[in-house]
Amino acid sequence: MTEELPPRLRNMVSQLQQLQQQAQVIHTQRRQYEIQLAETERALEELNKVKNDAEVRAYKMIGNVLVTKGVNEIINELEDRKESLETRIKTLSNQESRIMKKIQDLQEKIRTEIGGVGAG
Repeated sequence: MTEELPPRLRNMVSQLQQLQQQAQVIHTQRRQYEIQLAETERALEELNKVKNDAEVRAYKMIGNVLVTKGVNEIINELEDRKESLETRIKTLSNQESRIMKKIQDLQEKIRTEIGGVGAG
């Protein structure tokens, strides 16, 4: 396939590359959110073990300052964060699925075009 690709096929290949880049970006974002979700779940698990212990102090980073907060208050914040992360992950997973479907469809069109170009 040393000859020049037809403009239509070149355009399809370019679209495919763009979709693949988008899929990679979305996949990376989703993985980052999944890591944050796992960290949040571990923190919740540990805080739930001590939430009834009046002597336990909990700390939270706010910017560059470490402040004391109530364990239950931090648990509520973490549960909100967990819910938000789960929603983001679900949204990104749906986007990733749609893009992967577009990639598969475009790959099939490219294969068909290449077959037509090769036969012609």
